[in-house]
Amino acid sequence: MPFICGVISGVMLLGRKADQEWAVSAAKALRPTMVWQLAFWEWLGMGILFAFLFLSVLWLPEPVKSPAPSAAPVRR
Repeated sequence: MPFICGVISGVMLLGRKADQEWAVSAAKALRPTMVWQLAFWEWLGMGILFAFLFLSVLWLPEPVKSPAPSAAPVRR
């Protein structure tokens, strides 16, 4: 679903840049709605979440390598 919405918004963006009437009228119809504002905050939140996860992986410490466990003495 996010991929499909991304493709649709990309096509609409390219259509608006090329002054296609259908894309300009669709953008004018969607702009005053709550969907437009919700999409903005969703994209902003996903960008912040991605940055947080990416940076937290970069700041992880190196794994501690412990020596191999020694064999227990055998009792006879």
